[in-house]
Amino acid sequence: MTIGTPLPKNQNGVIPAAYVGVTGERFRVRVPVQEIKLKRLEGVIDPTEHSFNNWHGASWFLATQAKMAPANGCYDKFRFSATWANGFEYCGRFDLVREIVWPSIENHIQGTLRWMLDAGAHLVKADDQRTAKFMLEALDLGQAEPSPAPQNWAVIRDYQERSAQLGEPSISDVVYGLAAAA
Repeated sequence: MTIGTPLPKNQNGVIPAAYVGVTGERFRVRVPVQEIKLKRLEGVIDPTEHSFNNWHGASWFLATQAKMAPANGCYDKFRFSATWANGFEYCGRFDLVREIVWPSIENHIQGTLRWMLDAGAHLVKADDQRTAKFMLEALDLGQAEPSPAPQNWAVIRDYQERSAQLGEPSISDVVYGLAAAA
């Protein structure tokens, strides 16, 4: 497989690409987040919708905004949307409190999805549970843990053969055409 050769997307817009980790296991290349939009709805209202291309930038912005949230456990509402390179979009509301040192939209989304599959499973429709499972497995939600990839997926990079180079674009950005090939 040559980097730059487009791989076909499946019905969910996911490119079946994998990488081999240093342990020799295959992991899926997650669909990278393309844009996160945040708009404050309460408190010091800013009419601007702020846009970020990564989770860290969105969290940094929320951390600066948390200083203006009410004290004593009250919160200010933010509307957010996240769009991934396959066109998938997730929208929701984030309650920002002053006491959180590093607010995280990605942790908020992961927590909601895990609740849908675990504690709240009896309240959630089967289609919504399938969507939650897909999002946790296939989309970049800032997860620290990798997801296993099927053996028939194309291997894009083998970290047993070589390590990542400083400044090298992420393989998900290369696979989804968001960065130049390494």
